[in-house]
Amino acid sequence: MKFAIRYQSRGGKTQKVANIMAEVLGVEALSLDTPVTEHVDHLFIGGGLYVKRHNEAIKVFLENTDLSLIGEIVPFATCNEFSNVIKQIRKFCKDNNVKCSDEDLCIKWVLEGMLDIGFRGADFTPELIERIRSFASKFKGA
Repeated sequence: MKFAIRYQSRGGKTQKVANIMAEVLGVEALSLDTPVTEHVDHLFIGGGLYVKRHNEAIKVFLENTDLSLIGEIVPFATCNEFSNVIKQIRKFCKDNNVKCSDEDLCIKWVLEGMLDIGFRGADFTPELIERIRSFASKFKGA
């Protein structure tokens, strides 16, 4: 199995989730600035929701990706209760006839760590880290 991980992160939470998955899968997690240039069986792609809006960076990345290189897209998100990043990715896949995994990972912070001007880092508890690792591990034997 060949894997790739692409993410968009402003506060660092999504990057940390991507890096935990990358460690499990034996790949490097890269930002959306890095295109997929070779075939992968599973492309993990994720980001957050900003000001209750779709993640434009994910949309642009997917629109500019050679979809013939992707076996399956696996969505993940760091979000709050208003998130629809995963729905955005699933809709793109459906509209473009791209296989999307039935599995996804949504880490909900529920406005945890809210400051007047944004979010500060939330805790990555051992339980949360194990949840992320377990999610990624499902795809190793697929």
